[in-house]
Amino acid sequence: MKKALYLIVLAAGMVYAQTPLNPEVYNYVPGNEDRAWQDMQIGTVFKDVPINGSPYTEELYKMGIASVNGKKIRLLMRYDAYNDQIEMIDRKQKSFNLLKKKTIEAEFEGKTYKVVEFMDHGDTNLVYANPLNDGPVVLYFKPRKEFIQARKPETGYDDYQPPRYQDDSIYLIQRPGEAATKIRLGKRPLLRFLRDEAPQLKDYLSGQDLDLSTEDGAVELINYYNNLGQSS
Repeated sequence: MKKALYLIVLAAGMVYAQTPLNPEVYNYVPGNEDRAWQDMQIGTVFKDVPINGSPYTEELYKMGIASVNGKKIRLLMRYDAYNDQIEMIDRKQKSFNLLKKKTIEAEFEGKTYKVVEFMDHGDTNLVYANPLNDGPVVLYFKPRKEFIQARKPETGYDDYQPPRYQDDSIYLIQRPGEAATKIRLGKRPLLRFLRDEAPQLKDYLSGQDLDLSTEDGAVELINYYNNLGQSS
């Protein structure tokens, strides 16, 4: 999908309203009691540059539920996979970002967005990711987009390639008390990560027809691994 490029100027600050959070789910104008909201004052300047794709998993805002320290709030949301931000709109049409704290998660688009510690090239950061299973070891889908600059033709025979947002999503896996790490779905990477139960897992796989390169197959193996730990 082509669109116009907007140069966006953000002046971010915290909202200091004194409205208390209510335990029940409802439309809420956020305050700072849990320091969960980052106000967004957005000004736009139009520049006619076509861009393919989108930084969002879904362009339209969808109704969702944010959970802050167990207190639930219903608002319109969408996920910016390029900047790893959950954008929200309150009932007064004010835009803000949900902060990345371990006590915060959101549910919309039929998915749960949890804040996860992610170890990448020696650095640990908090990121949003979608858990695919419950249990001690959790597999996550991490939606990501990367921005590819326009490529000018080097010769008269080459075509101009406009700038675009391109999918760069990955999978993460996490043990209790450890940061999540990137993993490629497949038999060898999964057995390497779950190596403490490798003999039992190999026996289990010998009697199963699992495609461990798929989410369903990987989740089934991880759930079996988690059950081994609970029964021992």
